[in-house]
Amino acid sequence: MPTPAGGDGVVDVEALYNVKGTDRVFVVTGNGHAFSRRFAPQRASWLPLPSADEPYQRIAAVEQANGRVRVFLLTASGRVLTTAEVPTRGGGLAWQIPQPFSDSTTLPPLVDIDAAWVADGPRIRLFAVDEEGGLWTREMKTTSINDGWHDWAPWVTFLAAPQVSAVGSPPPENIVSLTANHWREAGSTELQPVVFATDSHGNIYYATERQLCRADGTCLLFWSWLSFYHY
Repeated sequence: MPTPAGGDGVVDVEALYNVKGTDRVFVVTGNGHAFSRRFAPQRASWLPLPSADEPYQRIAAVEQANGRVRVFLLTASGRVLTTAEVPTRGGGLAWQIPQPFSDSTTLPPLVDIDAAWVADGPRIRLFAVDEEGGLWTREMKTTSINDGWHDWAPWVTFLAAPQVSAVGSPPPENIVSLTANHWREAGSTELQPVVFATDSHGNIYYATERQLCRADGTCLLFWSWLSFYHY
């Protein structure tokens, strides 16, 4: 597939497929610009997304409850911007000017981001990793974008390993990339979010939400990482 002309190659790619059969690809080029391309129901040309005051390095796209796409863009300095499709007077759709989305004094520069619906979607949740391998998350308050977002917060996760407690063990070290999506457990009809991660040594992990119930009947939901190779 040819990449956007004059873009100096591609450094990040995101694919989006919705229930209506619309197949789209989003890329960030080597010179820091973002483009989208539609493949179904009909193939279209690469279209640019609005630029910012610094180059982009990562991109994440997810469908909102209203059927329009929201994009998160990570800049070269580690800031997050967001833009979304909005209706035009002519009846089409256009991209908003990217707006800051790193509005937290405690959020360090990030190196990767991705987004997916939470289990009771279509409510969007964003997952991110910073320069030190720290994990962060931010999610919508409801399925309506008009109701706003919760603040950025550390994403608390645990690494499941033989002879190690399911809760209390640290997450994998040196995570450098994240990919968020959904899957169904074997025998289940329920979609649940899953996040894949790679570390600086090339190891792959995946995290899902799990439930731990105590003897007194109280239950705790927590995110647990498993090795993609050994589980």
